[in-house]
Amino acid sequence: MDVVQYLLVLLLVVFGLVTGTLIATVTREELPPGKKYFLVLRKVFFLCSITLPLFLIRLWLGVIAFVLIALFLLSARSAFERTKDRLLYIAYAVLFAVSTLNLNWFTLQAAVFFMSGFPVGTLFTFEHRQEKRWDLLKKLFFEFWMFLVVGILGVLLVY
Repeated sequence: MDVVQYLLVLLLVVFGLVTGTLIATVTREELPPGKKYFLVLRKVFFLCSITLPLFLIRLWLGVIAFVLIALFLLSARSAFERTKDRLLYIAYAVLFAVSTLNLNWFTLQAAVFFMSGFPVGTLFTFEHRQEKRWDLLKKLFFEFWMFLVVGILGVLLVY
């Protein structure tokens, strides 16, 4: 995989966050009733991002991990919701850099990370719903800038 392709896909993943934020700013009145669904979606994409590599390594290992992580997420709802999305995206950046070693894994992870930006961006907008659109995008950048830094450092280490 070329470095330029990796950086473009990294920016595409960030664009998922921006898209989720912009969609939420347009539909602000639907945010309170839809918050519970976005929380579930965030958990589902997190679960997918962790178990997909295990499915590519060994199917049985992926199934076991899927069941264990799903049980953990269902039992520890309040603990998972208190975690910051910022730390989640730093973990995504590390997984993203490691996934460049296998093209199939990289493609799947990039798609999951892009789609996880929709609920994360929407929940970010819900937390800062009184902000204007431009101020919200600036806060989004300052909240998730470490994803870009860790992702770029990852590509430097891999290549």
